[in-house]
Amino acid sequence: MHLVGVESMTIEQLRSYHSSRRGSICPGHPVKEIEGIEVTMGPLGQGVANTMGLAMATKGLTATYNREGYEVVNNKT
Repeated sequence: MHLVGVESMTIEQLRSYHSSRRGSICPGHPVKEIEGIEVTMGPLGQGVANTMGLAMATKGLTATYNREGYEVVNNKT
């Protein structure tokens, strides 16, 4: 997220990854809303299911809406 420009994800936040430091937005497994994070952890295995669902949806949207020279869907999962 730092490399793609999410302003709240500073290099200092990355250094606090998996930290219990107060104010860290990098707890390792986010359970709160943070800019740039679409889904959070849930029951064990939910992250894999979310990833697969988002990737499949992106593929479907890309096939449906993208045309040569007209890229509507360009996100990465």
